[in-house]
Amino acid sequence: MAVISDKVEAARSCDERRCDQRVLVPLSMRVSISRDGHMVSETTKTVNVSAGGAYFGSDVDFNVGENVLISIGVPPAVYIASPLAEFSGPATVVRVNRESP
Repeated sequence: MAVISDKVEAARSCDERRCDQRVLVPLSMRVSISRDGHMVSETTKTVNVSAGGAYFGSDVDFNVGENVLISIGVPPAVYIASPLAEFSGPATVVRVNRESP
């Protein structure tokens, strides 16, 4: 089991990134970033989500301002129109908390 030492917040544009209510919910999430011409991808879980972003644990060393691609799986109990919905799109890392394991 890997020790998750970074918490990363990736948010779509919002003048005040904390303007939306956060919901503590662990959703499956895939984060991808291009580094030195190679795609680095990680599957993780959200800690909390809002309409403007997601806060999640990561083993990848993200930096504030980096552009990433995110895909968040939403279970059918939340998104009734489909058995499994996935919200995907570009995002920007707006905050990184580095914690000691």
